[in-house]
Amino acid sequence: MGHPQRVTGPRAYLPDDATAEARVVKRRWPTGVCCTSCGSLNVNTATKRKDMPNRVRKELSGRGPVGKTAVVGTKDRATKQVAVEVVRSTDKETLQGFIGKVAAEGAKVYTDDARAYETLPFDHDSVKHSLKQYVKGDVHTNGIESLWGLLKRCHKGVYHNLTPKHFDLYVQEFAGRRNLREEDTMDMMAAIVGDAAGTQLRNRDLIAPDGLSSHARELGSSESGGKPKAGERVC
Repeated sequence: MGHPQRVTGPRAYLPDDATAEARVVKRRWPTGVCCTSCGSLNVNTATKRKDMPNRVRKELSGRGPVGKTAVVGTKDRATKQVAVEVVRSTDKETLQGFIGKVAAEGAKVYTDDARAYETLPFDHDSVKHSLKQYVKGDVHTNGIESLWGLLKRCHKGVYHNLTPKHFDLYVQEFAGRRNLREEDTMDMMAAIVGDAAGTQLRNRDLIAPDGLSSHARELGSSESGGKPKAGERVC
């Protein structure tokens, strides 16, 4: 009885890219590379591009919401309530201004390491997302990150196209439903009807030019803490 044949792994069978490509070509075109439609041998081989370092890619594309519609948001760790807002800029004045509106005096605020949050006038700490640091003891932004994940899935799976012009309406609806999710159905309905009282959105106002595009764009986000009471932590 002979010895069992040794099974070689993929690494031994395909030790490098060139070998893998050669095996695929031989399997696909055993008599030589040709057009699969007409059989012509006049074909060109694609030129391989040099890999682009991540550092260069960031320099070319910019950080965070470059070329996207930006959303800033907070989440209160105590009440689980979120506050979100579509912003036209992610500079220091805009982001710190938003936190100033939603965070109570004396609140503890946790953010990522975006430079816009430097000198934030709160009890502030951050995690260095740029260095792949996501948790530092109690310091993290996982709460608001989970909201961005849900919002992006809703964008792709429900709404499909969200335009900058009407994006804030969608975002506020999403945040409102998120804040009411623990309520009883009747309480939800009462809250929705109560918030709608005295409001009106005419079609002419809805479609009026406001400087924002009516074409769909990508979704970006900026994360920070929420609307806490004094001394409470947010994520």
